[in-house]
Amino acid sequence: MRVEVLEHRVNEKESTNGDWTVNDSDSGKSNAGVEASWGNLPTTVTESWTEPAFALADLIAKYSPRGVMRDRSIPFLLRLSAAVTLPAGEHRVLVRAMRGGRLSVDGAVVATSALIPKAAGLSRAADAEAIADQLEIQLSKEMAVMPPGHSEAMATLKSDGQPHVFTFETFVGGKNLRPELGQPLVAISTGNAPFRLLAANDQWIDVGDDALKHYQHEQQAHVAQLAAERRVNADEVAYWKLRHDLARTELAKKPPVAVPAIRNPQSAIRNPIDAFIAAKLEKASTPPAALTDDSAFLRRATLDTIGLIPTPGELTAFLTDSSTDKRAMVIDRLLADSRWADQWIPYWQDVLAENPALLKATLNNTGPFRFFLRDALRDNWSMDRFVTALVSMEGSMRNGGTAGFGLATQNDLPMANKAQILSSAFLAMEMKCARCHDAPNHPFNQADLFAISAMLQRAPLTVPGSSLTQGLNVNSHVTVSLKPGQKIEAHFPFGDLPTEPLPGVLRNAEDSRETLAAIITDPRNERFAQVVVNRLWKRLLGFGIVDPVDDWEAVSPSHQELLTWLGRELISHDYDLKHVARLIMNSATYQRTVTDAGSKFAKPAERLFQSSARRRLTAEQLVDSLFLVAGKDFDCEELNFDLDGRRAFKDFLNLGTPRRAWEFVGLSNERDRPSLGKPSAQPFTDVLMSFGWRDSRAEPRSTREEAPNVLQPALLANGILGERITRLSDDSAFTAMALRVQPLHELITQLFQRVLSRTPTAKERAAFTASLSDGYAERMPAGLSGDLPKKPRITKFAMWSNHLHPDSTPIVYEREKVVRAGDPATPRLAANWRERMEDAVWALIVTPEFTYVP
Repeated sequence: MRVEVLEHRVNEKESTNGDWTVNDSDSGKSNAGVEASWGNLPTTVTESWTEPAFALADLIAKYSPRGVMRDRSIPFLLRLSAAVTLPAGEHRVLVRAMRGGRLSVDGAVVATSALIPKAAGLSRAADAEAIADQLEIQLSKEMAVMPPGHSEAMATLKSDGQPHVFTFETFVGGKNLRPELGQPLVAISTGNAPFRLLAANDQWIDVGDDALKHYQHEQQAHVAQLAAERRVNADEVAYWKLRHDLARTELAKKPPVAVPAIRNPQSAIRNPIDAFIAAKLEKASTPPAALTDDSAFLRRATLDTIGLIPTPGELTAFLTDSSTDKRAMVIDRLLADSRWADQWIPYWQDVLAENPALLKATLNNTGPFRFFLRDALRDNWSMDRFVTALVSMEGSMRNGGTAGFGLATQNDLPMANKAQILSSAFLAMEMKCARCHDAPNHPFNQADLFAISAMLQRAPLTVPGSSLTQGLNVNSHVTVSLKPGQKIEAHFPFGDLPTEPLPGVLRNAEDSRETLAAIITDPRNERFAQVVVNRLWKRLLGFGIVDPVDDWEAVSPSHQELLTWLGRELISHDYDLKHVARLIMNSATYQRTVTDAGSKFAKPAERLFQSSARRRLTAEQLVDSLFLVAGKDFDCEELNFDLDGRRAFKDFLNLGTPRRAWEFVGLSNERDRPSLGKPSAQPFTDVLMSFGWRDSRAEPRSTREEAPNVLQPALLANGILGERITRLSDDSAFTAMALRVQPLHELITQLFQRVLSRTPTAKERAAFTASLSDGYAERMPAGLSGDLPKKPRITKFAMWSNHLHPDSTPIVYEREKVVRAGDPATPRLAANWRERMEDAVWALIVTPEFTYVP
C-alpha cells in the first residue's frame, strides 16, 4: 500500500536559518493553517512510502536539509492507496479517522466520515460536554476502542473478484489545530466474519485491542527507520566532513600530549587512559582496585550505554563466550544500539532545561525538543553538529525541532536564559548570577551574558530595567554595571577563546547564531571538547576529572593531561562521543570494582580514580529496567489533556504514549483538577520523582539529587509500579518462567539472572528453595479452561472537552481503581505458590543491589 503526504504550501516562508515555523503571534492567521475541506484538497505530494495495510499510527516527519524536524503546512492530507482483490460477493467496509476519512474505489467515493468541528469559536460551556461511551458509538463493537475525536462510516461493497484501486484519504490538523494523526484505518468484513484491516495481500490483520496495538508498534518502528533515512542529506554530510577535516588540520598544529610511562609491571594498562591514571596512583602509592567479574561488567556496560540491564539471553551469551576480546566486542555491540539515545536523552533534558507543559504550552516553557535529541542521538550526530543545530533553534517549536529550545515566552529576555544554559552546558561557564547583576564569584559581568544573548537574538539587545538588580547597598559586593535602555551589541565577549570562526566553516556569515555555534565548537577552543568528554567521564566513572562539570572557574582538573588527551581524541575523531565512550569503557579504569575509596568525593588534587564510584541507577534506568525484567509494556495512557484534538495548538501539547521513561512529562493541570488526572501515568512520575527526576525543569541541572530517601524503598516495595512488576499476570516474564517444566534450582537461577544479572550464592539459593519448594510440583493446576483474565477496557475518557461535566471525575476515579488493582493474577498457577513466587521477585527488586550500578 502506498502512503502519500500532500500539502497546500511547499514554498514556506523562509527565515534567516532556512526554516519555517508557526508563529504564536499569528494565532489563527495564515501560518496557523486553513480549514480542512473535501473541496479544497492539497495537491503536492511531499512524502511517500509503503505500508502493509490501510492503517497508520505514525508518519515520517518533515525534515530541514540539516536534518531537523519542520512543520508541514496545516492541514495536510494523507492518501493511502493500493490495488486490492476481494473475494466475489458482499463485504462491509468501515473507515475511521480523526479529521474525516474518505474511501474511494476506482475513483468513486463509497464512504465518508465526518470532519471534526473546528476549535475556533468553541464556548466555555464546551468544557462540560457530555461524555460518550466510545464502544457504544463506534460501528463495530469487536474492534479496538475508537479513540476520542474520531469518526467512522460504514458502507457495503459488492466485489466481482477482480482487483480494484482502493483509496483512503484523511486530513491531519486544521486551522489552529495540532497536526494530530490519530489512528486512521480501513477495516473490512465478509459475511459475519470479524473486521480486519484492509490490505493489498491476503495477510489480513485483526483489529482487536491487542492485535491493533501490535500492528501500530510495528508500523511506528518502520516509520522510525524510514525517517532516519530521510534525515541523511549528502550536502550536510559533506559539509561536516569539511568541518572535521579542518579541525584535524588545526589539531595537528598543537604539540602532542605525552602519555606517561608506567614503571609498575603489575598495572593493567589497556589504553592511554590507564597510563594517565596509573601514573598518579603510583605517585600516591595507591594500588588500583581489582577488575569486575563478567556479570558485573556486562550489567554496568549495558546500563551505561542503553539505560537497561542485560537480558538473560545476553548474559548467558556473554558468560559462555570464551573469546579473549569479548568485553571489547560487547562494548561495540552496545554502542551500535539505537537505544544509546534513550540513555542520553534524559541527561540532555536536564542539562538543557527541556521543560514542555501539556497545558498552556507557551506559559514560560520550552517546546518538546526531546524529539530532536532522540533523532540526533540515534543518528549519532557529532557533538559540534549537535550544538550547532541547538544554537540555531530551527524547525518546529512544538513538534520536535530545536526551535523548541528557543521558546521562552513571558520572559523579558528569553535569549539571556538560553545563553546561560549554553554557556554552562558546553563551556562550563556558570553565568546565572549575571542575569541580574555582575557575578560576584565568577569572572563574568552582565554585559558578557547579554552580548551572547544578542548573538542568539540576532540583533543588538536593549537592557530592560526589569533585568537589573535594584536598590543595592553601597557596601554590597554585588555591582550592576549596566543601565536601563543601554544597547549591547552581538559579539563573543571572551578574549581567551577564539572570537572569530575558522575560515570556511560559516555557511551564512550574517547569522550571529551560526557564528556563535562555530566559536563554541571551534577546534582551537579545546575547552568545548574537554567539557563534553568530562561530562561523559562523570557519567561513566561517577566523578568528573573536573567537578562540578558545569562550572570550572573555581576548580582544577585532577588529571589535566588526561583531559586534554580525551578532548583531542574527540576532535580528531569527528567529535564522535561514542569514540571516547569506547576508549573509556575499554580501559581497566572503567572496568574496576566499586570501592568505598573510589566513591568518596575528594579534592581534585586527591582524586585518583583507583576504582569506579558507587552510582545509583537513574530514575529512568530504574523504571525501564523494572519493566524489562517483568517483560511488560508500560500500558500507559496518552500524555495529552486534549484527547479529541479540538483545542488550539498554542494551549495544548500531545506528547504521545510513553514507551521509555524519558518520554514522561509533568502531569500538573489547571488548579489540579481531578477530572484531568492521569491515573496510569501518575505512578510512573511518582517513582521517577522519588529517584531524582524533575517534572519541571525551569533551570538547567547537570547533577540530580542522589541522596536516598524513604519514598524510594516505600514506592518500590508497596507502590503501584512495584505491584505491577511483582504480580505474576499472564503477560509477565516471571509467569512464563514459572510455567516451564524444569527443576526448582533452575528456576531460581533464572530468577537471579533476570533481576540481578548473576547466579545466586549458596545461601541465597537455600533461602529461595526453602520458600518455593513447598507446592512447586503442584504449582500448575489441572483443568484450566476458558479465557484468561484481562483488565477492563477503557471506553470513557475524561479530557478538556468534558472535564467540567459532573461525570468526568468519577470516570477518572474509576480508572484509578483499575490502575491500583493492578494486572490480574494468572489462574494458571496455584494461588498459594504464586504468591510466594511474587514475594521472591519482590525480595530481589527491593534490594539495594538492584538499584545500584555494580
